[in-house]
Amino acid sequence: MLYCRCPIVARLREWLTRTGGCFPIMGNECILDIYTHVFRTAEIGRQALQSCPRPRPWEGVIDELRATMREAGIWRSVITTITPTQTMREKALALLPADLSHESRQKAEAEIRERMLQHMHHHNLWGCEVGRTCSEFLPFINLDPVLMDAVTIRQKVRDTVSKGARGIVLHPALHGFYGNDRRVWPVYEMAQSFHL
Repeated sequence: MLYCRCPIVARLREWLTRTGGCFPIMGNECILDIYTHVFRTAEIGRQALQSCPRPRPWEGVIDELRATMREAGIWRSVITTITPTQTMREKALALLPADLSHESRQKAEAEIRERMLQHMHHHNLWGCEVGRTCSEFLPFINLDPVLMDAVTIRQKVRDTVSKGARGIVLHPALHGFYGNDRRVWPVYEMAQSFHL
């Protein structure tokens, strides 16, 4: 967790009191949780977290996060909707028949890629919707520069920023790239131009 000094705490408290908001503060500190995974349902959360080395009582649903924030006095949480596209893609590719023609295989791989991108975009839009309806959550979108070309990256960032995205999460280990990979440069460019 990140603790950040808030020089206008008194004014924020006053405003939140007038508007009926809640503003948990430790002294003159606002607590901002800078990285939480959230899932649409408890079932999806359990499935996503099953590979964790230690069993966790956490399912990653919004109500659970909200209760944890209240209990811990956390003011805001950055929420991420990570989509493990590389793993999903590998599993889908492994299911393709070995005797496919070259042309059929290319077509099937393109369809798999498109499904992965749609899945990721769907998750990103859900995170943006949560952020729009619940001000305590700051949605960060997830991008996969291995599956996305520069045009797609730019389009997805523009689209999700217009829907409330506040930042971008890159997960090199999960998507199979390094931070200095040229395919990531459009992500950095968009983050810089939108001040994400």
